Amino acid sequence: EKTSCIECPSGYVMPYTASGYCLPCLPGEYGVEIGSASCLKCPKNEYTQDTKELNCASCPLGWVADIGSASCSACSAGRVQDLTTKNVCLDCKKGLYQPLAEKTSCIECPSGYVMPYTASASCLPCLPGEYGVEIGSASCLKCAKNMYAKHAKLLEW
Repeated sequence: EKTSCIECPSGYVMPYTASGYCLPCLPGEYGVEIGSASCLKCPKNEYTQDTKELNCASCPLGWVADIGSASCSACSAGRVQDLTTKNVCLDCKKGLYQPLAEKTSCIECPSGYVMPYTASASCLPCLPGEYGVEIGSASCLKCAKNMYAKHAKLLEW
């Protein structure tokens, strides 16, 4: 016969009085205090997949998670993880691209190629009648009067 109450162990909680059992912290939560009445939500860019966790794990580079997440999400192609805060995916800016998911930096479009849009996974070649000499450009230059560029992505006029 028990003569006293027992505190819930770490990773478990009991928010109610007069209970005969403890509840496990759910995925996306953790519990570090013995006898706690509530679990804590994992902070941004951290997660727990299982119940009864004592701490949260960090998302790998190129992956992010919201507060209270049970998993991380990969930054998609054309988007990269912000290395300052590490908790959001940012669109690649105009003139930049990223063909792969789970990356932390965008790549400049090579000369002769451009990207006039944000969040791109590739660059577009300059069209005939246009040229591009700058890397990381958002637009091609038009050929001047009496000049032409016969081939797409031509670097000189």
